[in-house]
Amino acid sequence: MSARSVRRRVKRKKLRPDIEAQVLTRSRRRCALCFGLNRDTHLKAGQIAHVDHDSSNDDLRNLAFLCLEHHDLYDSKTSQRKNFTLAELQHFQDELDKALESFLGQSVSFESATIETSDPIAGRYLRTSGPHESAELTIERVGPTRVRVTGLALFGLDYKYGPNIGELDCEIDLQGDIGFYSYDDGQTKYWADFHFTGGGAVIRERYSTGMFGMGASFDGVYRRVA
Repeated sequence: MSARSVRRRVKRKKLRPDIEAQVLTRSRRRCALCFGLNRDTHLKAGQIAHVDHDSSNDDLRNLAFLCLEHHDLYDSKTSQRKNFTLAELQHFQDELDKALESFLGQSVSFESATIETSDPIAGRYLRTSGPHESAELTIERVGPTRVRVTGLALFGLDYKYGPNIGELDCEIDLQGDIGFYSYDDGQTKYWADFHFTGGGAVIRERYSTGMFGMGASFDGVYRRVA
């Protein structure tokens, strides 16, 4: 019998949900390498990486959120280029943690905020609905009447093992300052109306049960903050 026929495939251990939630909320889904290299603070589609490449070491200090491209590069064993080092990633993660702590610790005053932009819709939007939940959106123009919407909603910020999470990533067509997004996979339905008001946005959801983590929602009134 050949060695190949008896070789067992090792399945990567899945992170516990509470640990995963702590990493995602700590990073706010910002890639540590994007931030460290380019000061890129946009929301990213990504994965949680083990800094020391040991998938059995789930210590929070050993976990970092990376975008898909940087996760592939960090885990790559190619000899054609100098890979990112453990020390680099830890340093960039520390920088990101400090930057987020400083930003999130600031007082928020929408009344005095001023936005300078030539696009009346593109930008970053924030919704705060009390001490237990929050939501943020990034709107990017991808066409004259089409925008990409990426967002993160959190519910239960005071939960012991981290909040429930909702993530939105879609493109919508606009008629003036109004658009909508719908999703239906035969089991879950979702509908969201977007109304942009210049200085903010109003989102109204329907059929949202099962779309995001329990209680997580993008419904509400937002103020544009950047």
